[in-house]
Amino acid sequence: MNKHQATPSHLFFQFTRDDDSVAAEDGQRHFDLASEPKQIAWYDNCNHELNAQARLDRVTSLWAELGLLRPERGDS
Repeated sequence: MNKHQATPSHLFFQFTRDDDSVAAEDGQRHFDLASEPKQIAWYDNCNHELNAQARLDRVTSLWAELGLLRPERGDS
């Protein structure tokens, strides 16, 4: 294994198209260079802080990676 490659674990990249800190092209380049398995998600209108959907996607991805079930949303 190349010493510059990530170990084979799932990588979840999250970027926003209007980030003042990370250009979309740079985000895509990081994703393209990463080893598999990998996933990318793009978000709009939230700059570098991302948004609530990004946080939910991050937690959901982590739960899936750990083999945990997503909790049901309670109505009470």
